This record gives sequence, C-alpha cells and structure tokens, in this order.
Amino acid sequence: MKINFLSKQICLLLLTMILATTGCTSREAVEQNPRQKEKQNEALHQELEQQEEQPEDGSDEEPIDMDTTFDDELLEDKTFDDETSEKDLSRNQKSSDNQLDQSKKKESANTINYMEEDSKFQEYGEIVNPLILSNILTQEFSPEQSPKFGNGVWYSLLLSLDEKTASQYEGEDFPRELVEDTITTVFPVTKEQIRENNQEYSAETKTYAQPEGLGGHTPTFRISGAQEKDDMLVLVVDLYDADHDVFNTSILTIQLEKNDDDKITSWDYLSNQIMFER
Repeated sequence: MKINFLSKQICLLLLTMILATTGCTSREAVEQNPRQKEKQNEALHQELEQQEEQPEDGSDEEPIDMDTTFDDELLEDKTFDDETSEKDLSRNQKSSDNQLDQSKKKESANTINYMEEDSKFQEYGEIVNPLILSNILTQEFSPEQSPKFGNGVWYSLLLSLDEKTASQYEGEDFPRELVEDTITTVFPVTKEQIRENNQEYSAETKTYAQPEGLGGHTPTFRISGAQEKDDMLVLVVDLYDADHDVFNTSILTIQLEKNDDDKITSWDYLSNQIMFER
C-alpha cells in the first residue's frame, strides 16, 4: 500500500513540474481548446475550398474514338453526331421546303426522283435512282451480308434497271434468268442469295411470280455528301417521305467502272450503312 501511495505522489509531482515548465494551467488549457478547434476548422474549410476549385480526376480525358466503317475524308458537307435527334434532322430539312415543293413525284421507275435543289451532286443521281423504288436503302448490306431481295424488292429493282424488258412479262411469271442476271449486273451477289427467303421464287417452275399489293409512296432522295476516289464512290443519301421529311440517311459505297475517257460505264453497289432512320 505504501508503494502505491508513493507512486501516486511521484506521478502528481511530475505532473506538477510539467505544468509549471509549460506555464499552462488546466483552466488555461480548457480556455485555449475552443480557439484551437476554431483555427483547425478554418484551416480545414480552406483546404476543402481549394479541393473544389481543382478539376476532378479524369476531366482531361480525351473523347472516345468512335469506330466507323467509312473514312471521314470520303465525305463532303455532311457531319454526323450520335446526339443528333430526329427533331433536329427534320428541322434542318424543312428549311428547304420551298425548293422541295417544286419537285414532283415521277411515276416511271426510270425517272430520277431527285431533289433539284442539290445540284452539286446531281451527277450521281442516275446511280442512286434504281435503288429508290425498292426501298433497298432502308436495309444495311455489305459483301459479307447480302441485301434481302424478297417481298417484291427484286421486282422493283427489275423495273428500275430494265423496265422495257420487264414490261413484256406484265401479268406473268418472270424467268429467273431475267431477274437474276439483271440484279447481278449491279449487285455482287449470287443467284442463290437472290432466291433465299424469297417467297415469289418457285424452284419448280424456275420463275419469279409477280408480287401483289405493291404500291404506296415512292420516296424522293437527296445526295447530301459525296466523294469519288479512283474507282470508289461514297454517297450520303437522304430519303424523304411525302411530307418532305427525312426518314432515312445512309452511306452508300459503290465500285465504279470507267472507260478510257474516265467516264462511268457501270457500277456495283457494295455496301449500305444506315446512319439515321425513323
């Protein structure tokens, strides 16, 4: 017990000496503590403000590089934005309504349904026109994925590419040679791919039956971008509905064949990539 009492006394003595050397009493320590806390709070507040002013991590990251299947240098006067809405596209096209009202819908399949106001690329209208009646530009196709020729697509293409010959079979079945040879002159596809999933084709009679119930609005179109390089042609094609609003925009890639005078003599439709559809 005496040892414990002495130990306590020694501890109290040491504590008294420490307080004496620092010149601080317990009352002064209590009074200074709030002031110290206030200073600490002010310092912490300033540090937080400095952190808020600094940019967050990742703010200097570069934008994601969007992967596309076409070369940007092959397009003129056309900018695509993933955030472009249907409303924005319609508003941009309505500004040219006065010119569009002057265009009339042509009944003949071989008449170019072209927007006259876009004279800059009108030279390519003859190449695009055979695809309009069939609405095949609303499909995506490529060398790896052929277009679908069923549901009357083959028939519309036949009328557009060789209306004179096709008219001779009006009301009759069409020989498969006529249909397939005509389509393969402009599409790098096989005859089997034309027959595939085509309910109008009969393997028994080796003919294509004329489809029924075709009709409706034939869209007009506008080539809003083009670039020709060597034997390759890339076109940006807008399709318009009856109200002169764009309902489909696609990138059409074509391989050209030219004569010695550098004039286009024939072509193949290689691919079509849809950029906007409604």
